[in-house]
Amino acid sequence: QASCAQGSSVYVVAHADDSILFQDPTLQQDISSGRCVETIIVTAGDDGQGSSYWMGREKGTKAAYAQMAGVSNTWTQADAGIAGHPMPRFTLTGKATVSLVFMRIPDGNLDGSGFASTGFTSLQKLWQGTIPTIAVIDGSSSYTTGDLINTLSSLIQSAGADQLVTQDFMGTYGDGDHSDHHTTAYLTEAAGQADPTPHTLTGYLDYTMSSLPANLSASDTQAKQAAWFAYAPFDPLACQTVSACQANGEALYWSREYVSATVQQPSTTGTTNVAPLATVTASSQNTSTGQTAAKAVDGSILGYPADYTHEWATLGQGAGAWLNLAWSSPQTLTS
Repeated sequence: QASCAQGSSVYVVAHADDSILFQDPTLQQDISSGRCVETIIVTAGDDGQGSSYWMGREKGTKAAYAQMAGVSNTWTQADAGIAGHPMPRFTLTGKATVSLVFMRIPDGNLDGSGFASTGFTSLQKLWQGTIPTIAVIDGSSSYTTGDLINTLSSLIQSAGADQLVTQDFMGTYGDGDHSDHHTTAYLTEAAGQADPTPHTLTGYLDYTMSSLPANLSASDTQAKQAAWFAYAPFDPLACQTVSACQANGEALYWSREYVSATVQQPSTTGTTNVAPLATVTASSQNTSTGQTAAKAVDGSILGYPADYTHEWATLGQGAGAWLNLAWSSPQTLTS
C-alpha cells in the first residue's frame, strides 16, 4: 500500500475521459506532487455500445494516467473491496500512489433517457426515483441510490481523502451538461457528507465551461492535450488529431479548467446534533411508508428522491402541519 504522506485526493467522475477533460491540470499536479490519487469512474461510458467499446475506454484512461505520472502503462488489478459490489481497482505499478476504480454502471445518455441496450436505465432516473435500482453493465451487482451513496462513501473513507473532487453539483439537469455528470456530482456530494473525516469537496464545470475564456497557461494546455492523446487511441469516437478536436470542440477543454463550488464536509464538523436525543411527535405521520416523525431527526441527509425512508411525511397535510422536539433536560444550542 502506498504512503499518502502528501495527502489523499479522490476524484469521482462519470466517464472515462471526464477527469482528463475537466479536472486537469489539478489532476496532473496532484499526481506529480506525490499525493495519493484515486479516481472512481462511476459509469462504463458505454454510450449504448458493446463491451469492446467501454473496455477500450478503460484502457484509454489507464494510458492517460500513466502518461501523466510519467511511468510505464502497467497496472496491478485487485477488487475494490466493497461487499456485494465487485469492481476492479487498478494500481499503477510504477507509481503506487495512483489508482483507478471502475464501477461500470450504464451510461445514461446526455438527457438521462438511457439506451435500449441497457434497458433505458440511467443515474438520473435512479436519483429522481423513477427506477428503484440500476444494474452494472456486466450484471455482477445492482444499486439503489442508498447503496450507491454508501459505496462511494466507503471508497472515499478507505482512501483517507482530505480532498474530494467531482463534477458540477451546483448545476441542474437540462443546463447543457451531461445528465451523468450532474448525477455523479450529486451522489458524490451526499457520499462526502457521510464521511466523518473532515475534507474539502470541489466541483468542476464540465461542458458548460467551453463558452468561458481560456484560463490555462500554454504549458498546462500542452500537458492536458498530451494526456488526451494518450487516451484517444483507445476510444474510436474520440477526436484523434488536433484539427479534428478543434472541429468538434473537444480542444476547447484543453485550455480551460473552472471550479464550480468548494465546500467543507461534513457540514456539522465540530458540533453535536442534539435533535436525535429528543422525543419527536408530529401532527401526523405516514407509518405505511415508514416516514415517521422520528425520521426527521435520524441523522441522515437523504430523502426523496434518494431515499424517502429517511424523511418524515404527513398524511397529506399542508398548512398547519407541525413537528415537535422535546428533551428530558435543557439543551444548549449554539447553531
